Amino acid sequence: MRESHPVWVIVNGGSPEIIGRAVRILSGAQEIEEGVYTRHRENRLTLEDARWLRARNEASEQPCPDLHKHLTEVIERQEAALARYRAEREAEHRIHAAGTLPTPARSK
Repeated sequence: MRESHPVWVIVNGGSPEIIGRAVRILSGAQEIEEGVYTRHRENRLTLEDARWLRARNEASEQPCPDLHKHLTEVIERQEAALARYRAEREAEHRIHAAGTLPTPARSK
């Protein structure tokens, strides 16, 4: 096989780097990473994107403090928005469970 396909990489028995690369390819990790970086460039990170990027930054050999600060702010804003949404949904569920729906205000 090595003679007929010299550019192929044999995964079985490969080094941890080769196995890690194979897992990333098979799991679509490269596509996921590119999606996160694309959303970052377009300033439309999701909460999970920001968490993932911040963890990657923290794990790097030379973490960027400005990126850490930016991502922490994005995470805090997203978490606050999520908390507001959950509180609104919980209030709606309680109103619905009580059987009393607010009547819409009539305009004069």
